[in-house]
Amino acid sequence: MNRSQWISKSRGLHRFIGWAAAGALFLFICSGLMHILMVWTGPQAAKFFGPQSTIEIDELGRVPAILSTQHLSQAQLIQVVPTAQGNALQVTESSKSRRYFSLQTGKEWPNCDEQQARWLARYFTGLEQVPIQSVTLQENFDNQYPWVNRLLPVYRITFETPDQRTAYIYTEFAALAGLTNNWKNTVQGLFQTFHTWQWLEEIAEPVRLALMLTLLGALGVMILSGFSFRFALPSRRIPQTGRRWHRRLSLWVMIPLVAFLISGIWHLLTYSGNERQQALQLPDVISLPKMGEVARAEWLQDYQQQPVQAITLLQGPDNQLLYRIALPEGSMEQHVGHHQRFDGQSTEQPARYYDVVSAQPVSLTDSEIARFWAKRYSGLNDSDIDTIQRISHFSPEYDFRNKRLPVWQVNFNDDSKTSLFIDAASGLLVDRSDANQGLEGNIFSTLHKWAQLGHLWGQGPRDALMLCVVLIILGFAIVGIRMLRRRSNSP
Repeated sequence: MNRSQWISKSRGLHRFIGWAAAGALFLFICSGLMHILMVWTGPQAAKFFGPQSTIEIDELGRVPAILSTQHLSQAQLIQVVPTAQGNALQVTESSKSRRYFSLQTGKEWPNCDEQQARWLARYFTGLEQVPIQSVTLQENFDNQYPWVNRLLPVYRITFETPDQRTAYIYTEFAALAGLTNNWKNTVQGLFQTFHTWQWLEEIAEPVRLALMLTLLGALGVMILSGFSFRFALPSRRIPQTGRRWHRRLSLWVMIPLVAFLISGIWHLLTYSGNERQQALQLPDVISLPKMGEVARAEWLQDYQQQPVQAITLLQGPDNQLLYRIALPEGSMEQHVGHHQRFDGQSTEQPARYYDVVSAQPVSLTDSEIARFWAKRYSGLNDSDIDTIQRISHFSPEYDFRNKRLPVWQVNFNDDSKTSLFIDAASGLLVDRSDANQGLEGNIFSTLHKWAQLGHLWGQGPRDALMLCVVLIILGFAIVGIRMLRRRSNSP
C-alpha cells in the first residue's frame, strides 16, 4: 500500500467511525465531569479525623475488672473508645454486634452502638443541634452508597435539613464512611448512569460490557486513524480555520485521550462481573481468660503522668493475649487536621505491648503484629513474605477510601504477589490486592484520575487542569463534528 492509499483509507476510516466516536467522547467526558462537579459541590465534613480522648489511669485499671464482672469469654476486638458519655470499652462480638461498657461505672450501655453512630454523625458533620430524621443499619452497597466506599455494615443517618444531609458511619473505628445529600445523589446518579452504566450492570453485565467496549473501541479507532493520516499527510497551509486548529490540536489532545481510553478499558475489564465487596475483615474470635486469675497490671502505674491515646486488647504471635498501649505524638491538644492524614504525619508514638495474663512487658512491635496477622489472613508463611512497610499516607496503592491510617503493607512473594494492609492497632485486615490489581490501580489513578498531580499540587489545581484539558478536547471534537457535517452535506 502506497502513501496515497494509506492516507485515503485512514481518512475514510476516520470519517466512517467519526460519529460513533464523537458520541462516545461526549458521553464519557461530559459524564466524567459529573465526578469533578460532585467533589467540588458535594457536602464537606466538618472534621476529618475521629474524636480524640485521653484515657486516665483509673479508667485503664477498670478494663480487666469489666471483662471479669461482665463474664465475657470471647470477642473479635476489644478497645477503649471515646463516646458522648465519656470513654467506654467497646467489645465487638461480630461484625454486626458491638457492646459498650462505661469505664466510670463498669456497667453496660444497652443499644449503644446506634447512639455512638448518632454522636459520630453529629461530630463529623457539625450538625450538633439539627434533628435526626432517620437511622438505619445498611448491610449492602447501593446507588447512594456505592461499593467504592468499602465499609460495611454502616449506619445511614439522615438529618432534617433542606438537602437531606446523610452520613454513613462505621462505628468499629469511628469512621465517616460517606457523606451525601440530595444534590450529590443526583450528580452521582448521572455519573453512574452515563459513565459507568451501573443501571445496566444490574440487568445484564455482558451487554453493558459489550456496549461500552464498542463505544470505547470506536473512540480508539478514531484516534489511531487520525494519528495515521495526520503524519502521512504532507505539511501544508490549511485555509479553513476549523480544520487548521483541528490538526494543530490533534497531537496534544491525543495524549490525554489515549490515557483516558487505556486506563478506562483496563478498569472496565478488571472489575466487570467481579463480586465487589469490602476487603475489610475483622480478626478471628479470641478466647478471653478469667480476668480474676490474671496478674495485677502493675505496669499501669507507668502511665500516671502520661496521657494514653488508645488501648486495645488483641491476639499476638503464639496466641498470646496482649494489651496494646498507644501514646500520643506530642500534646493531645495538637489535634490532627485534614492534611495530616494525607501527608503521613505521625499521630502516636511506637506502641507498647503487655501480656494480659502475666502483666509483663512484651518486646513486640507493630511490624511483628502486622506480620503475624498477615500470615493468619493469607495462610502463607514467613518465607513467603517479601517486604513489610508502614503506610502513613494515602496513595494510589492504598486509597483514601479505606479510611484507616496508619496501616502496615505486607507484600508476599507468592504467585499472585499478594499485598495485605493490616491495622496493627486492632489486627484488622483493611485491604488486600495482588500484582494485577495493584498495577491496574496505579495506572487508573495516574492516567484516569491524575492522582499524582493531586498529591503534588493539591486536589483543586489538579481538578482545574483536568477541567481545562477536557474542555479543549470537547472543543476539538466539536470542530471535528462540524467537519463531518460539512462532508455529509456536500454533494
